[in-house]
Amino acid sequence: EIMNKLKILTREVAKNKEGALRLYSSALAIQGILSVITFGIIAISINVISSSDIVIRATYLCAIAVIFEFIGKTFSSVFQAFERMEFDSYKTFLSQGIFLLGIIAVAKFNLGLIGIFYALILAGCIDAIFGFFVVQSGFVKFQPRGNLTEVWFLAKEAIPLGFKRVMRRIGFRIDTLILAAFKSSAEVGLFHGVYKMVQALQFLADGSLQAIFPIFSRHYGTSHGSFDLAYEKSFKFLSIIGVPIAIFLSFFSHEVIMLVLGKKFIAAVPALQILSW
Repeated sequence: EIMNKLKILTREVAKNKEGALRLYSSALAIQGILSVITFGIIAISINVISSSDIVIRATYLCAIAVIFEFIGKTFSSVFQAFERMEFDSYKTFLSQGIFLLGIIAVAKFNLGLIGIFYALILAGCIDAIFGFFVVQSGFVKFQPRGNLTEVWFLAKEAIPLGFKRVMRRIGFRIDTLILAAFKSSAEVGLFHGVYKMVQALQFLADGSLQAIFPIFSRHYGTSHGSFDLAYEKSFKFLSIIGVPIAIFLSFFSHEVIMLVLGKKFIAAVPALQILSW
């Protein structure tokens, strides 16, 4: 729900930058509400499922890290709406760099599993702080108030996207589960190895669509000619990227499998030839 709300925030700010302050403040308000609810659900669930102190503590820390990540995504939505994605890149580089240094410290000082979650929290905290101050100084100055109408609007608009996200997640998992019910674990492994490769390449489409989304939002309903042009060019652009990749993976699947997965997965070559498309 939180992630979908941020998609709506991007769309609405891109369409109406004059209302960015109202939308942004309302988004942070609902962000706080949903974060508390999320933490509460996780806390109750882990105490019901497990009695291990270390597991419960680790889950609490992980929940806090996830909340920081959600808050950081709010600022990323503002960057996307204003079509200034370079700031989101800076934010990502900074937080991931902090996390990497944290993992190195965990390994060096033997801090164990809990140390990893502290590193994750630190990275998420830095991500959120950096995002807040950049948005505050260059985009929208936050005011501690939210509009109930806007809060309800963001939540209501996010619900259909939430169902879509759930169905998409199920779609990404159900095929492997069905295959596991009828075939051997070796066949499941062959399929899943290739499937993860194909999924990994989706960042090309996802990144392109993130960049084009605010343009779609801005032109829809105001300039059908510009909207059609943006749609046509983005479709051609993704086709120019996607079709050669599919052809390459189809014709050189043997070499790609050997390079990425190793010779034990050579039986998965036909699967990659099909799934590449």
